Amino acid sequence: MALPGVVGIAIGECEGKPCIKVLVASKTKELLGKIPSTYKGHKVAVDEVGEIRGPRPIR
Repeated sequence: MALPGVVGIAIGECEGKPCIKVLVASKTKELLGKIPSTYKGHKVAVDEVGEIRGPRPIR
């Protein structure tokens, strides 16, 4: 999703069924209002994970 604050998406399991996980840096009311609760018949779950950073380069 091309929304500021969304740091990733994943396929997961919600209540024993496949779902879409939207990974966000911080759950805010504004951001939650822009993310749908379902997409193409699948539940959408929002998980707050913080900022995601890659490892430092090896020199």
